[in-house]
Amino acid sequence: MLRLCLSGPVDVLVREAPVDLGPPQRRAVLAALAVDAGRSVPVEVLIDRVWGTEPPDGARRALYAHIARIRRLAERLDEAGEGRSPALRRAGGYQLDLDPDRVDLHRFHRLAALAGAPAKS
Repeated sequence: MLRLCLSGPVDVLVREAPVDLGPPQRRAVLAALAVDAGRSVPVEVLIDRVWGTEPPDGARRALYAHIARIRRLAERLDEAGEGRSPALRRAGGYQLDLDPDRVDLHRFHRLAALAGAPAKS
């Protein structure tokens, strides 16, 4: 099972073993997508999340290159043999097609909300 960890260093774990994601910017792009797993994120928002309010001239090209490499990595890790890419192009942006519960941040928030919910009788 694939898990994405955002609490602490950005990591992808497959069967609890870490996967080499490459350079820090690629990790940042993956994290910028994972924060909104299952929802489309506009390209400009991704650029802002990775490079800040004053991105370098080649930020858009670099973003596209990192997403292409994330797709290739996902294809290699595809445990179900479906060959689908988790980083999908959407109108004006990208979407990480991953169950939010596989991202530790989303799982934590869901479980914390459940813990704080009133008990049903």
